[in-house]
Amino acid sequence: MTYQATREDAGEATAVTGVVRVGDRRGRRLGFPTANIHEVSTVRRDGVYAATVALEPDEVTFVAVVSVGHRPTYYGPEGTRLLEAHLLGFKGDLYGRSVRVTLRHRIRPQRRFDTSPALVRQLQQDVNDTARWAALNNLDHLITEPPRTERSKGRWGADQRHLPRDRCRPTLRALKRTEAIAEAARHVPADADPHQWVAARTGYPVADVAWRLA
Repeated sequence: MTYQATREDAGEATAVTGVVRVGDRRGRRLGFPTANIHEVSTVRRDGVYAATVALEPDEVTFVAVVSVGHRPTYYGPEGTRLLEAHLLGFKGDLYGRSVRVTLRHRIRPQRRFDTSPALVRQLQQDVNDTARWAALNNLDHLITEPPRTERSKGRWGADQRHLPRDRCRPTLRALKRTEAIAEAARHVPADADPHQWVAARTGYPVADVAWRLA
């Protein structure tokens, strides 16, 4: 089913405030780093949402793709239920920082994917769907320009103060890497260690190959 962007229904918005915790960094390996919050009892339905994330105490706000659930692709139904927010356009470290996440529109339910490449392709689609939703709701300015308050306080590194408008470039590189690894994995000889063989074939680190072939 093709996602159709719609205008926000303010009555459906749900806010979650919490402190960002260190996770297993799997999202970063896949090209979609996330801020993880464990206090999600106020969210009734698991799923993937278009959202906004305000960084406290200065209220600098970003559009984000947010997943709430048990991360079924890697942990099954017994995985810890948490909120993972991928902030579009943000670069930096949020560990230990208090944030307010407002879930504004549910894009799709959570589901399990058979492979990491399949999950990455869906995550890229979620980013695109969220960007379309933001444009429709006049929030795309939160994606295309780093907030001045963040830049003036030096929280963006010197190489991050003039970010390109194409925010998807790093994600597309990660997708291409994942697909290259998946393609090489189809040709692993029966008597070879798959991670070592694919790493040698593609030139990517063994640890990276292991994550993407999980």
